[in-house]
Amino acid sequence: VSNSSAFEANKTLTETAIARGLASALNISLNLIHILQVRGWPVNWLASGQNAVRRLQNDVAPINPLVELYNSSGPVVVGGSALIIYLVRKLPTSLLPASVPGSATHLTAAINQQFISVNGSLVAASEFANWPWSYLGPSHLADMLNELRKL
Repeated sequence: VSNSSAFEANKTLTETAIARGLASALNISLNLIHILQVRGWPVNWLASGQNAVRRLQNDVAPINPLVELYNSSGPVVVGGSALIIYLVRKLPTSLLPASVPGSATHLTAAINQQFISVNGSLVAASEFANWPWSYLGPSHLADMLNELRKL
């Protein structure tokens, strides 16, 4: 992040810019992107029904979360880096996992386009970390999010 004060100024604007950037870089619908958390800001839990899963059995052991949430207070940008946890719901067949790491430059440009009023670029570079992705079916996603909420 090359302009941390602008990046941190408005949570909603920044998260929207990130979601739009991801949708553009991954060439998928914005409706499929959910920003779960930006380090330093509260978690954006999926609204009831967004994960569209209802447990049929309660005796199944809970799964261990595949991700760890960040501290929801404190600095958003640390050492020039911001960390984001996002979900792609209903992974489209057009999104080839092998193509994602190569989309980082497009992601940077797409996020910066959202901040036209900022002088210069806001994001200097992007990287898709924790590769490869974790693929979860709807019921496993619901279980993981429920476990994260308990932490």
